[in-house]
Amino acid sequence: MAVPGSAPPPISTLVSSKASVEERVQVTVSYEVLSLLSAQLYASPLKAIEELVVNSWDADAAECRVYVPPLAELAGDSEERFVAVLDNGNGMALEELRDLWHVGLSHKREAGWKTKATRNQIGKFGIGKLATYSIARQVTYLTRQNGHVRGVSLNFDVFRDTYQDDGTLSPITLDLLSVSDPLDLLADDRLATAAKKLGTSPRPLLMAVGRTGPL
Repeated sequence: MAVPGSAPPPISTLVSSKASVEERVQVTVSYEVLSLLSAQLYASPLKAIEELVVNSWDADAAECRVYVPPLAELAGDSEERFVAVLDNGNGMALEELRDLWHVGLSHKREAGWKTKATRNQIGKFGIGKLATYSIARQVTYLTRQNGHVRGVSLNFDVFRDTYQDDGTLSPITLDLLSVSDPLDLLADDRLATAAKKLGTSPRPLLMAVGRTGPL
């Protein structure tokens, strides 16, 4: 589940407050590459949202829900705006979450993924993850696999300051979070609010078997 927004969105702060750090990973991406690829491939916000839905398709989701703020809300300056995509496809294992922000790397090209997939995969180049940059500055993924709920958040703006004096790039560190008790998340109104906008209940998001994909 990924919830992007113009400011750190409620879901990202909720997940970080209710989860523990399972692992830390380093990611190195040039901000110029990030902005250039995003601008060239996802110039339209609709293309960015389409890419998130493609992720649901590739995860064999039988259901995918999308929430986009109404025009009146987009025209305002609220810091609570977000786009949400929820699906019930296959979740991401720790290894897949670890590699999520490695641009150009995609597990969809691996034999194991092709074996479990029941559809022809659309995404396979590992760059679709940059789509959210064209509509937001922060994105949070919340995923469930084999009964284990994990999450990771990224603020794209951190890549602006990763250049050292000698011109080389410094990696950023992302916390891969593990949620030991999903009921802690379900008890919070922020998750219920996001789920309500998606026209569903937050309980299937975390308690049902399957994946809550980009939201």
